[in-house]
Amino acid sequence: MSSREESSVYSPEVVDFVTVADQVCRYIEHSQRFEKYEYIGVMRKLFSLIYIKALNLPSFHPVFDEAGDRFVQEADWIRIDSELSVKFDTDNRFEEPYHDMSRSAGELESVTLSEYMADIYQDIKDFCLQYQTGTEEIMNDALWECGNTFHSGWGARVVSCLKAFHTIVAARESRE
Repeated sequence: MSSREESSVYSPEVVDFVTVADQVCRYIEHSQRFEKYEYIGVMRKLFSLIYIKALNLPSFHPVFDEAGDRFVQEADWIRIDSELSVKFDTDNRFEEPYHDMSRSAGELESVTLSEYMADIYQDIKDFCLQYQTGTEEIMNDALWECGNTFHSGWGARVVSCLKAFHTIVAARESRE
């Protein structure tokens, strides 16, 4: 067995995750190509799948002391947020409980799908581009960081987006 075959950065769980992560990024980058409800249908499936794939990732430990390179720039984030805000229109804003422990239980904050999806995109796209370097140490650290940001941020945002998508679709179906 070669060292590449033995390395967990090439495990089937990682390859599956990378494949879905790439698709999530592509659909977020090209949201303008789809009608709103068609897009929501696709993203519901992709977000469900990436959440499951992230849960199945093996644990990684960092090799380097510093964080990996960041590729998604502020202008990229703003473009994604803007395009998705237009896409979701009046369905963009929703309320959810504060994630801040200093707030009272039951207090809600107003958030947007477009911001959450831009945040998810930023973390996942940075991961994908780091992983694509092909350097195992960088790939390892990208997987470690992606796992951390899944647990501390983008995983919860995926769940929030799924809940918002569910509400949008249910409201549409009840009108029909």
